[in-house]
Amino acid sequence: MKKIIFLSFVFCAFLFSCQKEDNLLSDSKYPTTIKPIDTVILKQKQQEFQEQNKYIASSLNEFGFCASSEATVNNPLPPFTTPLTESEAIGKAKMFIVNNKNYLGLDEPDKVVITKAWFSTGYYNGGTIWRIDSHDQKYDTIQVLYSNISILIMNSEIHYCTGNWYPNIYIPKHFNFDQEKAKSTLRNKTVWHSDISGQSHPTKITDQALASCQINGLKVYPVKSDDKIQLFVTWKIHVPDVFYILYIDVMTGEIIASEPTIIS
Repeated sequence: MKKIIFLSFVFCAFLFSCQKEDNLLSDSKYPTTIKPIDTVILKQKQQEFQEQNKYIASSLNEFGFCASSEATVNNPLPPFTTPLTESEAIGKAKMFIVNNKNYLGLDEPDKVVITKAWFSTGYYNGGTIWRIDSHDQKYDTIQVLYSNISILIMNSEIHYCTGNWYPNIYIPKHFNFDQEKAKSTLRNKTVWHSDISGQSHPTKITDQALASCQINGLKVYPVKSDDKIQLFVTWKIHVPDVFYILYIDVMTGEIIASEPTIIS
């Protein structure tokens, strides 16, 4: 009888440990989800944005963020002027960012850092162009991918803007998948490469490939669909043996996105 009780205890302990491993912590606040704006409110915001920026050839998308738009192609072009200096162009871009912070998802516009500024001539209508780019957003210390803001200044007026930051990103306090556990989810996963003819070829991620992989920290990865933008907190894992980067969700262990590191 004692032997049966002992074996039953061992079995229950084993079963509990398996269940505990499978029961991932859930968080109702995760992931951060951004919904489209009510259409009436959006039209009002779009009108205000156009009135505030006379020569802008961008508009607001369904989420209220600055984006390209075919509806503004007939807007007036900026008048010809003496080209701005680099410092003048950067100053004008920074002023635009401050004045339009609500359309760019910014709580603190002074945190936006300009990383690139370059000048070009020979535009189709004879105008000059300054392109000003910002760095990606950092939420605390975590980079938010694909969040840089790009501004074009034609002659001496802001003519185009695209990109945005995301306010109020939620970062879970506890992760279900730390770096090593996230890496282990890739074991025996298959990635695909295409050859010059367009034919796809599978490559399996082996234990040997995992041994040489590099974990490049946490990244917030935005995923946009027709009805929402979701901001996933991921581990960026580079597996050089299979020439791939994969982004693993810290809560579900799922692959949120992947990209080859070579051009097929």
